[in-house]
Amino acid sequence: MTEIDVVRYMKGDALSLASRQIEWNGQDEVFLQNESFTGLVGERPVFCCGLIHYWPGNAELWLILGLPAVYLDAFRKIQMLLEWMIQKHKLFRVNARCLSEWSEANRSIRHLGFTHEATLPCYGPNRETYNQYGKVLWRS
Repeated sequence: MTEIDVVRYMKGDALSLASRQIEWNGQDEVFLQNESFTGLVGERPVFCCGLIHYWPGNAELWLILGLPAVYLDAFRKIQMLLEWMIQKHKLFRVNARCLSEWSEANRSIRHLGFTHEATLPCYGPNRETYNQYGKVLWRS
């Protein structure tokens, strides 16, 4: 098992992992303004994730993975962080979106317990199709 330390997100952490995963249109500022974390193996970031809050009880998960060799360990940490944030913020729903053609991202979000809810044609910055996922934690 690889030891992954979780620290508060620092400016540029996600950029060090980004490839086709994100359109970089100023997202770093959004990540810095919300509760965000970086997983490190030594000094090297292996994931970045966090929540963007819409209103009390509802938030969006963002997640960027790198270094496939530690995915299983990274998922354990991400799952623990997600559960901790859900409890801390008393969330009843968490959303996530990913590029529909990117099978690894869709598999990753389902692995975290999210359910496919919709396909969003022309959603992305370049009119790409995205998939909408949700994790409903309790209903009123």
